[in-house]
Amino acid sequence: MSMAHAAVELFRRDNGQSREPDEDMERLIGELTEIRTQIWRIGHNVNQIAHVANANGETDGQDQKTAAQAARLVEHLLDRQDRILAEFGEGR
Repeated sequence: MSMAHAAVELFRRDNGQSREPDEDMERLIGELTEIRTQIWRIGHNVNQIAHVANANGETDGQDQKTAAQAARLVEHLLDRQDRILAEFGEGR
């Protein structure tokens, strides 16, 4: 069971929902899986920036801009995740 499947299943159980998987659920699981993948990639990029900063004690303006963009994108992805879970919780 993927992490996305497990998260949706726990959410369903917490909300007292016990229905068979359907197309909506599969779509939501797919979106959650994509969000997880995107956040993992962003984290990898930020770790690379941190590695360079730790190696030479500084970052350039582009590194700082990239890290700030990454933080905004993660915030957007987490908001999207919240909307997906809310949609699922509404009985879809």
